[in-house]
Amino acid sequence: SAAAQRGVRVGMPLSEATSLCQNAKPQIGKAMAAAPSARRTATRAKQQGGERFHLEPHDPAADLETLRQLAEQCEWFSPIVGLEQDTPLGAAGRPIAPECLLLDVSRLGHLFGGEASLAEQITGWFREQGYLAHAAVADTIGAAWAAVHEGPRGGWARASSDTVESRPLVLPAGHGWEPLYELPLRALRIAEPTIVLLRRLGVETIEQLRRLPRPGLISRFGEELPRRLDQASGDCPEVIVARRPPPEFTAEWVLEHPTTRRDSLDFVLTQLVERVSCLLASRGEGVVQLESWLETGTPEVASNGDGETVASDARPALQALRMRVDLFRPTANADHLMELLRMQMEALVLPGPVETARVEARVVAKLEQRQMELFADSSREATRQLSVLVDRLSARLGRQAVLRPRLRADAQPEQACYFVPLTGDARKLSGRAKTATAAAAKATRTAPRGKTSSPSPPLVSNPAVSSPAVTRPVHLETTPLSIQVVAVAPHGPPVRLIENGHPQRVLRHWGPERIETGWWRGPSIRRDYYRVETHTGERLWIFRRLQDGEWFLQGRFE
Repeated sequence: SAAAQRGVRVGMPLSEATSLCQNAKPQIGKAMAAAPSARRTATRAKQQGGERFHLEPHDPAADLETLRQLAEQCEWFSPIVGLEQDTPLGAAGRPIAPECLLLDVSRLGHLFGGEASLAEQITGWFREQGYLAHAAVADTIGAAWAAVHEGPRGGWARASSDTVESRPLVLPAGHGWEPLYELPLRALRIAEPTIVLLRRLGVETIEQLRRLPRPGLISRFGEELPRRLDQASGDCPEVIVARRPPPEFTAEWVLEHPTTRRDSLDFVLTQLVERVSCLLASRGEGVVQLESWLETGTPEVASNGDGETVASDARPALQALRMRVDLFRPTANADHLMELLRMQMEALVLPGPVETARVEARVVAKLEQRQMELFADSSREATRQLSVLVDRLSARLGRQAVLRPRLRADAQPEQACYFVPLTGDARKLSGRAKTATAAAAKATRTAPRGKTSSPSPPLVSNPAVSSPAVTRPVHLETTPLSIQVVAVAPHGPPVRLIENGHPQRVLRHWGPERIETGWWRGPSIRRDYYRVETHTGERLWIFRRLQDGEWFLQGRFE
């Protein structure tokens, strides 16, 4: 084409392409659908002795809609096709718009003459539609994304991005890390600011990143970096969210006569919850998060000419009141769900009569199936009662009031754990739970290309907790308490301490244990910790702040 003759290539920056075509008159377009008319215009201009090039403004919404249409048409090649969901973060800290289609081709290669032939047919079909597509087949979504964007350099040849013909990349099953070692960090879908920081530290490739200690990566860069590595290797499985809309577990009731009576609303909600529960029970699933909406009408008030207020004939403005129930374990017990909903209803103030009631199971998970036993197991009943107690406390006090700790790999004790709600968390169900959005992807593969999947190792490993040589108290002060300590020497162990005005003599001590924070955390924190046993029998965890020599109480051993 005329653009190619001028040196314009696919992927070239717009400013560079414009400079190469500066002798031609630009024509600004408004939509890709206008491309045929633009071609006719260019043909007439060429007949008149001139040339025009077409500038099409970027329309992200149109691109996304086109990508969805292409995903629908690609179902001819695979029954499970979806758009990439976990896109990397750009320089501005915002997720990049999806630009890839994901196809599950597990056990489909023999239908098309092999995986390589299937990939060739897919790219050929895109070429017939007028698109330049690059394809890669790998064990994991992360590895395929890396190969198609950055291109392996360890034996797989690939045509340059400015050519129409682009040979698909097929990584052998069970390829492991070797084909990806020489790829740049961007191949892991890492956020751009993280890539910049790693490059400053001299880390350029995936192989160099893999050699770094995992606990150090977590403490310096958070959990995203190890997660990206696990996604590429398959230790952290990803699923393809199919294009088809997921099934909705919803029930709705439009009241013929709007009401504010609590008993009537209780009856309506009971019927709706029973419908949803029966639907889920038939599928062997239960509710993890339930939401209910009550749409109320607030009559509008108008004023007549005499200054009196009268009801308006206009339709009342609807107001939706939302109630949310989070559960510790999935359940399809309608009575238990209604008990939790009634707790929410007690604190609900109705601004007007309820016209519509709606119940939806937002997060569902597989129910735990157990074989019946001849003799009752008291431990199972205790577990069930604990779940019911947690659900009731969360419904009464709020989800953020019933928490559980999670470990974080951080040297500073105050930052060594954080708290998350006990209820409504699908991730704690060992991968059995799925949100309604991802329900349609349940048929997707969990092990790449026939490979047996293994449980992923925990991302957080706190050596301070797991090491038998170093113990930590269960009870930690939220903020270290200042205490007075008498030591043998300025930097020696403590012999006496005063806590809340009560002097105590130290009988035994263990330490010191030096704890320092990394440079990436800002101002350095340096402490010497001691475990001490006083004459009263208390065992305390205290430390000396090295900056000024002040002593603090960090925790108590029970």
